Amino acid sequence: MAGRVIPEGPDDDFSPEIVNGSWCPTPDTEGNATHGCYTIDYPNVEYEDGETDEIVAVSNDGGVLSLDLDGAPLGLYVPADTALDESGMDGVEDLPDQERIWNSQTVTLMVRD
Repeated sequence: MAGRVIPEGPDDDFSPEIVNGSWCPTPDTEGNATHGCYTIDYPNVEYEDGETDEIVAVSNDGGVLSLDLDGAPLGLYVPADTALDESGMDGVEDLPDQERIWNSQTVTLMVRD
């Protein structure tokens, strides 16, 4: 599909489908989550408020997946045991023991539900 970049290479051993499942904001960022929790069935995103979206671009960004919607980022998928640079997280606590999706634009950290 046009606009999609699928990760390739020896360090990119996961596909976009790895993000499939339910995601909810951490307690310290739930006030920033416009739609609350969401469920991904790649490339579809369904929010708990009933709205839907589609992931239109995926790229590998140093061992994390950058997930983009049309006109806005969904966030960076970060696997467990991979730390985020907390200096850019506006005081949000990273949870490196869990898979998560970090959106720096909305300052929202989502974890698997």
